[in-house]
Amino acid sequence: MPGFPCNRGDIFLKLGMRGARLIPWRLREGDVFRLGQAYVLVSKVRATANENFDVSILSPWNEASAKADNEHESQSEDEEGGGGGHTSSDSQAPQCYICYETGDQSNPLINPCQCTGSVKYVHLSCLSRWIQPEGSSTVHAHCPVCKARYPEKTQAMMIRPPAVLLESWSNHRSLKLRHWVSFAQHGTASLGRFTEQNDVVIPDHSVSGEHALIVHNNGEFWLHDRESSNGSFIRLCAPLRLGFGESLHLKMGKSLLCLQAKRSRWSRLRMRLNLLRSHDDRAAEADRGASQRALSDPSLGETSSRSSSGFPAASTQRPPPNSPEG
Repeated sequence: MPGFPCNRGDIFLKLGMRGARLIPWRLREGDVFRLGQAYVLVSKVRATANENFDVSILSPWNEASAKADNEHESQSEDEEGGGGGHTSSDSQAPQCYICYETGDQSNPLINPCQCTGSVKYVHLSCLSRWIQPEGSSTVHAHCPVCKARYPEKTQAMMIRPPAVLLESWSNHRSLKLRHWVSFAQHGTASLGRFTEQNDVVIPDHSVSGEHALIVHNNGEFWLHDRESSNGSFIRLCAPLRLGFGESLHLKMGKSLLCLQAKRSRWSRLRMRLNLLRSHDDRAAEADRGASQRALSDPSLGETSSRSSSGFPAASTQRPPPNSPEG
């Protein structure tokens, strides 16, 4: 399929599954992960708002068109009413259908969809507040009036960073979807098949209802599996270090391999001998330090020799002559 981000020979590391160990993974731009049989590409990562967008192509209304519209309307009014109903240019300026105010250079009016008439124009700031509800990572990509999908450039302007753009392939790679996820108001975004419980909905039968989470923490994006039925996998693009005693599951096509690094018998014996030698060296060093302290302080050595049996030393003083014992 053109544009599909994976090949048949790619290797995927299992990050988690129901009843298995969970491994969080840091997401970067260009990473590909699998949720069941659905593939997701991290197409773009926006950490800060450092991009300047040109909104002139989305603002078809300008001074020249406004003057032409005013002249046309004034002529029509003169013909109908004899010139008595002339209106000012401010009253003829387009308004935002949300706040009913005109636009300026800092907050221009745009026409991002197929709406016409009084709902044709909207402020970019007003649309940004609507496109992402407060306290959620969900991004609305369709106009609530005409139901048309906003262009990709319009979505990029309205998304507040930090945000990521995800592209998903589901239903045997026949359906491709694009999802903007913003973490400006909420630090987590859920991915799954259910529409109401997830910020990113992937309609595939192999995806669990609540499959995975993307967590934004300290400027980084982390993928966590939620003990899904078919598991979450990340495509490996660099060598992965496997420590001794650690086990990893890799998926190659439809084959699932388990790798575990174990030491040989001779290496284990050598490790135990080294541990015993290090223990003996520490014990000898401790005895040497105790003997040196005893030589430097004679009273300490005498006291230790007297009480070496564990009982206090017997007194050698005789009772006075006027005592009853005498």
